[in-house]
Amino acid sequence: MTIGAKIKSVRKLKQLTQTELSEGIVTRNMLSAIENGNATPSLDTLLALAKRLSVPAGYFLNSEDEEFVFSKPAYIDELKSLLRSKDYAECIRLCEDEIPGTDDEIALIAAESYMALAKVQFNAGNFTSAKKLINKATVQMKKTVYRTEMLRYNGDFLLLLMSRIKDFGHGKRITDTVEFDYPFPEFFYIKALDLYNGGRESDADAIRRKLKALPLPQAMHDHLLARQEIYEGSIIEALERLFAIEKSRSDSLSLFSLCSIYQDMEFCFNLQEDFRMAYVYAKKREDKLSSVR
Repeated sequence: MTIGAKIKSVRKLKQLTQTELSEGIVTRNMLSAIENGNATPSLDTLLALAKRLSVPAGYFLNSEDEEFVFSKPAYIDELKSLLRSKDYAECIRLCEDEIPGTDDEIALIAAESYMALAKVQFNAGNFTSAKKLINKATVQMKKTVYRTEMLRYNGDFLLLLMSRIKDFGHGKRITDTVEFDYPFPEFFYIKALDLYNGGRESDADAIRRKLKALPLPQAMHDHLLARQEIYEGSIIEALERLFAIEKSRSDSLSLFSLCSIYQDMEFCFNLQEDFRMAYVYAKKREDKLSSVR
């Protein structure tokens, strides 16, 4: 990147016009010529422009290998501001297209931005896009020494949810009420359900015991007990527990959890060959899903 191109890039980043940057230093026409590579600034001009842009003058004179070291100060405040304002797409554009290199801090910002956009795509039902963004976030996480456990939990949670949602036969915005904040109690709840489905009762029971220390609604604890009873073949007991959840605690459940409970009730009634009631709960689940599609 030429000296003029660097000046232009930082000026736009700082949201300054050519007139604002050049005032008292050079004419606007001269600045335009410098930025377009048609003129070379004197050292005094370069120092004055660097001071107004709040970047080291060395940034404009450095070698290619040193470019990132000098350019980071010009970008880092803007990146943090964009992250706070949730302009994740612009964060990624700067990280990927503007900043000539990366370090632990830049990689962490990029990872957070990719994961935030993955959540947006997930909530919109665009699972393919969400998975691609999670993969990109994972790549950035590997580049930083900063702790990324929460980001990894977010990615794992999203992937697990997308896998479980497929069981409903739907992929459109059925988890808007899922809480993403650490320690992700609903992540472990859904993971336990998934383990019961896979016949890994001991692993599911271990997670269920750990969940007692987390702020999980009692309805979800009861649902896990019902799932355990289903696994053990205690269908009548499981149905009684599921009926109680539906009657008294359904308001505390996310849409995803409520649909999972209806799915379990449909399964239990099918096992009992009570196909009329199985249809009732299949219809309830379909109605809930249809309300957000």
